[in-house]
Amino acid sequence: MDNKKCYAYVSSWSHGKGDSGLWVYSFNEETGEITEKGCLDDKTECGVSFADDKRQILYVLDESVDLPGKQGGGGRVLAFRLESDGSGTMISEARTCCPNPSYVTEDSSGKYLLVSNHGGRACVTKILRGEDNKYRPCVEYDDSAVELFGINEDGSIGEILDVVKHTGSGPDKRKQSNAHPHCVVMWKTETKIMSRIRLINAAVAIK
Repeated sequence: MDNKKCYAYVSSWSHGKGDSGLWVYSFNEETGEITEKGCLDDKTECGVSFADDKRQILYVLDESVDLPGKQGGGGRVLAFRLESDGSGTMISEARTCCPNPSYVTEDSSGKYLLVSNHGGRACVTKILRGEDNKYRPCVEYDDSAVELFGINEDGSIGEILDVVKHTGSGPDKRKQSNAHPHCVVMWKTETKIMSRIRLINAAVAIK
């Protein structure tokens, strides 16, 4: 954004049922008029984003179950460098450990990114042999977690530095079969992280 123009970056995901991507709009602060200027990405299931104003970097989540061209292993964080005319270029990407990343934020130092992943409701049935030596089916779900990424000096995304898995379920087994963290925010002192688990109506504090 420059001194004369203001731009809005709008992300969209459809999971194959419509348009997905990241669009740029100019915003006239005097009239309130919004005009589409272009598209930075029209192939990614773009979800929540976070803007680093100092570095002019926009971090955007790829809220997907599958990696591009593959089955499974989905979930990415993308970093776009923004220009004064509203355009942008992707400078890096990083895979998340769980599918469907749901929220991204940056700490006040600008050194770390926090990402929550709500996983999915898809499950697989595996063969389990118990301590009694009897075989039985075992249903497993995607992991759900909060991840801590480093941020490089140029704003590109660094390595995953820490991961905290979430567990639990709720009374509605169709929607609450596993943990479903949808948001992660820093505590006021920034010594703790507050993660909101939408489906089981609980909040978990993480040191």
